Amino acid sequence: MEDILYDWKKLSLTDEEDVKLSLSKSKNLQSKEYVLAAKFLTKRALNVEARGRTFKPLWRAKKDFEVREAGDHILLFIFEFQSNAERLLANEPWTFDEHAVLLQRFDGLHRPGI
Repeated sequence: MEDILYDWKKLSLTDEEDVKLSLSKSKNLQSKEYVLAAKFLTKRALNVEARGRTFKPLWRAKKDFEVREAGDHILLFIFEFQSNAERLLANEPWTFDEHAVLLQRFDGLHRPGI
């Protein structure tokens, strides 16, 4: 597993893959929300509700979290408590249906680098 993480850090995106993230269709993020952007490394279509239902029991957040679609296989997971988001980052790597899920903090202003 450590070999995979080492190799993963050497990867970079091409100009075509490095597309800007647009949240124009999303609701505005509130300042007291802690958001993680998750990039799902799969070509399959994402079912937002199914992904949320799958991760809720795994992540055991103190309060439920909200899931929003951001396009290009990126979902935003919005938490009320920072500790929930930080715990998920500390317990990486995550997978879904045998595909890697990349997590990054998201402040709502800058494009996630995932």
